[in-house]
Amino acid sequence: MATLLAYSFSMVPILLAVGIKIVATLIPQPLHRQTYTLAVSVMAIVLGIIWAASFAKTFPGMAQSVTDIVYNIANSNGVQPDSSGSWWMVFISIMAEVFGASACWLVIQVICDRHQKTVVEPNPVYVAHQKDQDSWNKRRNENRRLAGQLAGKLEALSDARKHFVEECVGHFHAALKIASDQNDLKAFLDE
Repeated sequence: MATLLAYSFSMVPILLAVGIKIVATLIPQPLHRQTYTLAVSVMAIVLGIIWAASFAKTFPGMAQSVTDIVYNIANSNGVQPDSSGSWWMVFISIMAEVFGASACWLVIQVICDRHQKTVVEPNPVYVAHQKDQDSWNKRRNENRRLAGQLAGKLEALSDARKHFVEECVGHFHAALKIASDQNDLKAFLDE
């Protein structure tokens, strides 16, 4: 349970930063959003400076040498320094972290919004490719139409040739019959 509480506590700065970011999405005008981003950034800088001063005050002996630290421990006789201001440093550090993360997030969004085009222009390569493809499709459809017309005319010619051949064969048979009848008549008359 204690581990879960520790993890929940570590989520507090993240959730606060998300909350500050969500407030920015609720502002409809871009100019007001940019003003809000500037205010959050200034607050992050101010809290960062306060945190640095609080850190320096809480840990004044960070730059001491080892001999100075041993000397101070020996002279303090086990008396601990007053740590009543440590809660203030923790609070300031968390708030500086929250506003710093939110400021970074909001500044990145403002930069992206400024570089985003408001009018979407078609890609010239895509337009040229689409134009070529449309031209080829038009030619293919025209070729299919002409091929259909040609196939229809060839079929009509084939039917006409077939009828012509049948008619010619009919005339030929009729001519043979007439010739045969004339030969029969001539043979009859010659007898």
